[in-house]
Amino acid sequence: MFTEKDTDVDRSATGGLNALLPPGLIAGAGTAIGLAIARGLRGTGVPIVGASLTPTAPTCRSKLWHSVLRVSAPTTEAWLATLRAAHARYGPMVLFPADDTVVRIVAEHAGELATQFHFVLPDLPTVDRLLDKSIFHEWALANDFPVPRTAIVHNLGQLRAALGEMAFPVVFKPVERTPHWQDFSKFGTAYRFETADDFGRLPFAPFDAADRFLVQEWIPGRDSDVYFCLTYRDHNGEELAAQGGRKITQWRVDTGSTALAITHQDAELHKLTRRLLDTAGHVGFGSLEVRRSTRDGRMLITEPTVGRPDLQTALAAAAGVNLVDIAYRDALKLPAPPNRPSREAIWIHETAFPRSVLVAAHRRRLDVHTLLTTLRTRRTPTGAFFSNRDPLPLVLETAKVANKILRAVRITGRRRAKPPLITRRSGLTWLSWRARFFSATRTHPVGWAQTDGAGPQDRGSAPAGFEDHHVQPGVNGNGDHDGQPVPLRANSPSKVTVTGNGTNPSSPASPPNTTAMTTGP
Repeated sequence: MFTEKDTDVDRSATGGLNALLPPGLIAGAGTAIGLAIARGLRGTGVPIVGASLTPTAPTCRSKLWHSVLRVSAPTTEAWLATLRAAHARYGPMVLFPADDTVVRIVAEHAGELATQFHFVLPDLPTVDRLLDKSIFHEWALANDFPVPRTAIVHNLGQLRAALGEMAFPVVFKPVERTPHWQDFSKFGTAYRFETADDFGRLPFAPFDAADRFLVQEWIPGRDSDVYFCLTYRDHNGEELAAQGGRKITQWRVDTGSTALAITHQDAELHKLTRRLLDTAGHVGFGSLEVRRSTRDGRMLITEPTVGRPDLQTALAAAAGVNLVDIAYRDALKLPAPPNRPSREAIWIHETAFPRSVLVAAHRRRLDVHTLLTTLRTRRTPTGAFFSNRDPLPLVLETAKVANKILRAVRITGRRRAKPPLITRRSGLTWLSWRARFFSATRTHPVGWAQTDGAGPQDRGSAPAGFEDHHVQPGVNGNGDHDGQPVPLRANSPSKVTVTGNGTNPSSPASPPNTTAMTTGP
């Protein structure tokens, strides 16, 4: 097996490709979403080109790629340079962003990119409105959309005030999941706190990782109470297709991404999704995720997705709704593809699903009845990595996960009974094999107490004392944490406004921004 270094990766010859249509460019090929987009384009017969920060990722080794271009750094300049290089090599292309960072970059530079690529994307104000969680929350309240009680915090003082006012458990997550946040938070996209003391067990100083966070009251329910609606809307904002679904398990449990999902049509959710996207003036890919509260049965919005497909895009395709093919044709102003028969489908993340079941069962958070009913029902299967015509991504992804487990086992075998534990700002020095496999990460004290306005040079350099503690399940999207909590401190009392409690107050609605970007060279 060869290894790619700094060169681009060419996967296929050009024979048999549809030379009459422009290639598709997937910005974010190194993700499962990027692979799902590529497989959605498979039936078009056009060359499929990828751009990725990690061109050696398992998803980039699919035989579907005509080539995979390397992005040199996770910066706007590097992404734009790669997009320009792709245009210089292949000419006009249909552009598909595969992550939120690229969606924002394309929206911010739509004027330039419109001369080189075809794409249908909301304008920048609409992208900000739906992508920035703090802006979205205020906008949702103003327009009477059901959202849980939420506070936006900018420093430790505001965070402490929010934790003092809210009912636990709460969810703690950044306003935007940036690459910088992901560098710090390697084991979760959100954290569930059972008590205020759980904050001290985070494995990093949060305001070093992001400048704004959401503190949101937990919506009662399990992972099987999460539902979603995927849609595609043309440049006039008319819905061309929609597919509903239901999560069965998530990884990480309670706060992570889909591990197992099925098709599920819900008229109430579809109506809510349509109303929200209409009000926002949305075009292109868009979706809405909600959790149905087990306390009162109400649907509360957890987050929308703007400008890109979701992880469950392959589920919609398996059910007969190929949103990617529809989007490709709409970007080129071609007739929509013929309707396919609708069918029930099931989607699985092959490496996340086993862990999601084991950890959820261990925490007594698994909906066993729904899981067994799902597995017994005959449905069309599809997965994040597997395809009988393209098995290599799953083989490599499985090997990567297995290698991490074996490496952790070797480390565990070599370690002494009481190893020194030191926590650094960007990670941990030790993880047991059990913690690595389940991502039940052993977290240690941050080593300093972050204070408002204090830089790294102002913090004490000596690690805090260490004792064994057990964090309630879900704090890090996992459990089994060891660590001495660091008490929250602030230079002065801070006040934070908490808004949204599941019953939205009446307030003047913000006028929708209906300006759309439908672009082409």
